[in-house]
Amino acid sequence: MSCFVEASDIILIESLIMTHPPHQRANDTAHQEPEHQAPTTRKGQKQDQNQVNHTEKKLIMHKMELFLTNNILKKTKTRQLILEYFLSLNKGDHVSAENIHQDLRKQGYRLALATIYRNIGLLVEAGILEQHNFQMKNAVYEVKYPSMHHDHLVCLDCGDIKEFEDLDIEKKQILISNQLGFELVSHKLELFGRCVQDDCAGAKNS
Repeated sequence: MSCFVEASDIILIESLIMTHPPHQRANDTAHQEPEHQAPTTRKGQKQDQNQVNHTEKKLIMHKMELFLTNNILKKTKTRQLILEYFLSLNKGDHVSAENIHQDLRKQGYRLALATIYRNIGLLVEAGILEQHNFQMKNAVYEVKYPSMHHDHLVCLDCGDIKEFEDLDIEKKQILISNQLGFELVSHKLELFGRCVQDDCAGAKNS
């Protein structure tokens, strides 16, 4: 996942933090390292935590408007429709262009698959979506909300994708980069394995 930080991104993050301050802030201790916390999976969180709040939607829509204005592009109904589709998803949802095409057809929209791909590419270029392949046939996309960087664990049998966050992993990657004489610009961690749950559809069909 790209970690490029732009001035607009910093403004958006600061705005989000001011609007939704965290309930608790860690004590600023100079001599004590925080205890390691187990990675948190987004799909394991409560439903309301996975849902996108109004402020986050406004930030993303404002970012899109700035991108269109700076690139002298029109705000078309199709672009707005596809952006609103992504904003209707829960955090942690990953969808392909084919998924979007099928869902919109069920809602009565008749958009060509090529049109959807073209507009998705624009959203990726705007920094609103992130593309993943995960060793799958078709690429999948998710919204890049201004929050802590997360990584992915993918089942090779059923394709289930779980997102997790671990501050210790983030710190370690920066530390290793510095030790090897690198300034870390971006990174992507994708772990592949097999579900151990009984409801893994891929395991049943294998």
